[in-house]
Amino acid sequence: VVQRRCQSLEESLTIAESQHVKARGMNTRLEERLQLFHEQNAENYRIAEMEIAKYTIDCDKVTLKHLQADESSLEAERDEAFRSGQKLEESLRELARDSETISDQEKQEA
Repeated sequence: VVQRRCQSLEESLTIAESQHVKARGMNTRLEERLQLFHEQNAENYRIAEMEIAKYTIDCDKVTLKHLQADESSLEAERDEAFRSGQKLEESLRELARDSETISDQEKQEA
Protein backbone atom coordinates (compact mmCIF):
# COMPACT_ATOMS: atom_id res chain seq x y z
CA VAL A 1 0.00 0.00 0.00
CA VAL A 2 2.78 2.38 0.94
CA GLN A 3 4.63 1.50 -2.24
CA ARG A 4 1.54 2.20 -4.37
CA ARG A 5 0.99 5.42 -2.48
CA CYS A 6 4.62 6.46 -3.15
CA GLN A 7 4.26 5.52 -6.80
CA SER A 8 1.01 7.51 -7.03
CA LEU A 9 2.68 10.51 -5.41
CA GLU A 10 5.64 10.24 -7.82
CA GLU A 11 3.23 10.15 -10.78
CA SER A 12 1.39 13.16 -9.38
CA LEU A 13 4.73 14.95 -8.91
CA THR A 14 5.73 14.12 -12.49
CA ILE A 15 2.40 15.44 -13.78
CA ALA A 16 2.75 18.59 -11.61
CA GLU A 17 6.31 19.17 -12.88
CA SER A 18 5.11 18.72 -16.46
CA GLN A 19 2.29 21.20 -15.91
CA HIS A 20 4.73 23.60 -14.26
CA VAL A 21 7.01 23.41 -17.33
CA LYS A 22 4.00 24.00 -19.61
CA ALA A 23 2.89 26.95 -17.46
CA ARG A 24 6.39 28.50 -17.61
CA GLY A 25 6.40 28.07 -21.39
CA MET A 26 2.97 29.69 -21.63
CA ASN A 27 4.10 32.48 -19.31
CA THR A 28 7.15 33.08 -21.53
CA ARG A 29 4.95 33.23 -24.64
CA LEU A 30 2.55 35.64 -22.91
CA GLU A 31 5.46 37.88 -21.86
CA GLU A 32 6.74 37.86 -25.46
CA ARG A 33 3.28 38.76 -26.76
CA LEU A 34 2.98 41.51 -24.14
CA GLN A 35 6.37 42.89 -25.19
CA LEU A 36 5.28 42.82 -28.83
CA PHE A 37 2.05 44.60 -27.87
CA HIS A 38 4.05 47.30 -26.04
CA GLU A 39 6.32 47.76 -29.07
CA GLN A 40 3.34 47.98 -31.45
CA ASN A 41 1.63 50.41 -29.10
CA ALA A 42 4.74 52.60 -28.98
CA GLU A 43 4.96 52.52 -32.80
CA ASN A 44 1.27 53.44 -33.11
CA TYR A 45 1.86 56.32 -30.69
CA ARG A 46 4.79 57.60 -32.79
CA ILE A 47 2.67 57.33 -35.95
CA ALA A 48 -0.17 59.23 -34.26
CA GLU A 49 2.25 61.96 -33.19
CA MET A 50 3.54 62.26 -36.77
CA GLU A 51 -0.03 62.47 -38.11
CA ILE A 52 -0.87 65.18 -35.60
CA ALA A 53 2.27 67.09 -36.59
CA LYS A 54 1.36 66.70 -40.28
CA TYR A 55 -2.16 68.02 -39.73
CA THR A 56 -0.76 70.87 -37.64
CA ILE A 57 1.61 71.77 -40.49
CA ASP A 58 -1.26 71.51 -43.00
CA CYS A 59 -3.35 73.84 -40.83
CA ASP A 60 -0.40 76.23 -40.58
CA LYS A 61 -0.09 76.20 -44.38
CA VAL A 62 -3.78 77.04 -44.78
CA THR A 63 -3.47 79.81 -42.19
CA LEU A 64 -0.38 81.12 -43.97
CA LYS A 65 -2.22 81.17 -47.31
CA HIS A 66 -5.09 83.12 -45.71
CA LEU A 67 -2.63 85.56 -44.16
CA GLN A 68 -0.86 86.00 -47.49
CA ALA A 69 -4.20 86.67 -49.19
CA ASP A 70 -5.09 89.18 -46.47
CA GLU A 71 -1.67 90.80 -46.87
CA SER A 72 -2.17 91.12 -50.63
CA SER A 73 -5.59 92.65 -50.08
CA LEU A 74 -4.21 95.11 -47.54
CA GLU A 75 -1.35 96.02 -49.87
CA ALA A 76 -3.86 96.71 -52.66
CA GLU A 77 -5.91 98.90 -50.29
CA ARG A 78 -2.75 100.72 -49.19
CA ASP A 79 -1.73 101.33 -52.81
CA GLU A 80 -5.22 102.60 -53.66
CA ALA A 81 -5.18 104.90 -50.62
CA PHE A 82 -1.76 106.21 -51.68
CA ARG A 83 -3.01 106.92 -55.22
CA SER A 84 -6.11 108.62 -53.81
CA GLY A 85 -3.87 110.69 -51.54
CA GLN A 86 -1.75 111.75 -54.52
CA LYS A 87 -4.88 112.75 -56.46
CA LEU A 88 -6.15 114.72 -53.46
CA GLU A 89 -2.77 116.42 -53.10
CA GLU A 90 -2.82 117.37 -56.79
CA SER A 91 -6.39 118.67 -56.45
CA LEU A 92 -5.35 120.80 -53.47
CA ARG A 93 -2.42 122.24 -55.47
CA GLU A 94 -4.79 123.10 -58.31
CA LEU A 95 -7.20 124.68 -55.84
CA ALA A 96 -4.34 126.71 -54.34
CA ARG A 97 -3.27 127.87 -57.83
CA ASP A 98 -6.86 128.78 -58.68
CA SER A 99 -7.14 130.67 -55.40
CA GLU A 100 -3.91 132.58 -56.18
CA THR A 101 -5.15 133.38 -59.66
CA ILE A 102 -8.45 134.70 -58.31
CA SER A 103 -6.62 136.68 -55.64
CA ASP A 104 -4.28 138.18 -58.27
CA GLN A 105 -7.22 139.05 -60.51
CA GLU A 106 -9.01 140.77 -57.63
CA LYS A 107 -5.89 142.82 -56.88
CA GLN A 108 -5.58 143.87 -60.51
CA GLU A 109 -9.22 144.88 -60.67
CA ALA A 110 -8.91 146.91 -57.51
